[in-house]
Amino acid sequence: MTAPAAVWVVTPLLVYLLLRQQTFYAVVGFAVTLPLLIVARPGQVALMLTPVVTLLLGAPIFQHGSQIVTGAVAALVIGVFLHLRSGSARLRADHVVVGLLSCVLLVSLLFPAEHLNPVSSPRADLMTLLEGLILLSVTLAAPPLPRRVAHVSALTGAAAAIWTLIAGAYEGGRLVGLTLNTNYLGAAFAVPAVMAIGVAWASRRPLWLLAALPSLVGLAATRSRGAMIATAAGIVVLVLAHVRRARRSVQVAVATALVAAVAGGLALTQLVGLGSRSTEELTYNNEVRAQAAQFAVHVALHHPLRGIGYLMFPPYAGLASNLNVVINTHDDFLRLAAEAGLPALLVFLFLLWRGARRLRGIGRNDITVLCAAVVTYAVGLLFANTLSNLIVTTPFWLALGTLMSHAPDQRGTLYHSKGGQGMHAEPAAEA
Repeated sequence: MTAPAAVWVVTPLLVYLLLRQQTFYAVVGFAVTLPLLIVARPGQVALMLTPVVTLLLGAPIFQHGSQIVTGAVAALVIGVFLHLRSGSARLRADHVVVGLLSCVLLVSLLFPAEHLNPVSSPRADLMTLLEGLILLSVTLAAPPLPRRVAHVSALTGAAAAIWTLIAGAYEGGRLVGLTLNTNYLGAAFAVPAVMAIGVAWASRRPLWLLAALPSLVGLAATRSRGAMIATAAGIVVLVLAHVRRARRSVQVAVATALVAAVAGGLALTQLVGLGSRSTEELTYNNEVRAQAAQFAVHVALHHPLRGIGYLMFPPYAGLASNLNVVINTHDDFLRLAAEAGLPALLVFLFLLWRGARRLRGIGRNDITVLCAAVVTYAVGLLFANTLSNLIVTTPFWLALGTLMSHAPDQRGTLYHSKGGQGMHAEPAAEA
C-alpha cells in the first residue's frame, strides 16, 4: 500500500482522536504505551491492552479510564508506522476497507439526516467504535500468534467473571457489573468462554476448561438469552470442526442436536426459575424488540445510502414509530444500516467475511478457536448493540484482525508446519 493510501486510511481515525476531551489523561495513556512499541510489535502491545481495557473501563474507580485507553490506542497507530519502516508490520488492502468504514461512520455522525437529541453522546459512542477499528487495523498490520490471542482473551474473561461474581450486583435477579448491563455483560463473557473451551479442545489440555467455568457461570447469572445463543453458536463451530471429515449427514445431525440442546437449555432455564423473568416480561421484551427491528428495516430502506445519522435511531424510534419509547435496535447489523446506511453494513459484513472465510479450513488448531470466537460475537450482534463497547469488543477485534492477516496454504491448512510443531508454528502471512 502506498503512503498516500495509508494517510487516507488513518487520517479519519486520528482526527477523531484529537476531538477527545480531557487530553491530559490521553497523553498519559500515550506516554505509557509508546515505549512498549519500541520493544514489541504493535499487535503484541494491542494484545497486552486486553486486560488493561477491561480494568480501566470496567472498574468505576478509574473515572478517566476511557481517556487513558484513547491515548494508548493513538500510540498504537504511531507504533504501526514506526514498525512499517523495519518491516515488522505491513499495510494491506483490507486497511483501505477499514478506513472506508470509518469514513462512512464519520459522515453519518457529522451530517445526520435527522437532527434529534440523542440519549447519550454520539461523539463518545463513535469514539469507542473507531478505537475498536484501530485495534483491528493494528492487529491486521502486525498480528500476534493466534494462540496468544485466545489465551489472553480467555484468561481476561475468566478474571473479569470472577471479579464480577464476587463484587457485582443483581438487578431483577440478573448479574450486572463492569459498568455493563446484563445483556452486555453476558456478551462480554460469551467470547472468552468459547475461546477457553476452544483452547482446551485445540491443545488437548482439559485444564483450560477451568478458565471457561467462571465465564460460563457469569453468563448464566446474567440470564441473557442472546449471549447463551451466541456461546452455543461458537461451540457448534468447534464441534463441527472436530467432525469436519465426517459425512455431511453426520455434521447436520450434530448441528441439529446442538441447536436442540440449546433450545432445551433455554426452556429449562425458565422452568427452574433461573431467570426470575416472568412470561409476561419475556413476551413484552420479545414484542418490543421485534417492533424495533421492523422499524429499523423500515428506516434503512427509506434512507439506504447514508442512514438517519449515528445514534439517531433511539430518539427517532420514539418520535416516528408506534413504539412510543426511546429504544435501540438491539441488533447492531440493523443499527449500522439504519443509522449509517446500507454501505456501512455491507462494508462491515465484508470485514466479517474476510475473517470468517477461514472456516473453510477449520480443524483442530488455534485458527479454528478464533473463528469460533468471531462467530460467537457476530451471532451476539443479532441481540445487542455492543460494537461501541470496548470491554465486549476488544477480543473480537483482535481475533478478527489476526484471522484476516492469515491465509490458507495450498494444502488447505492454515499453518506451515515447522519441525512438526503443527498448530504452534508461526502463521503464514497473506500475500
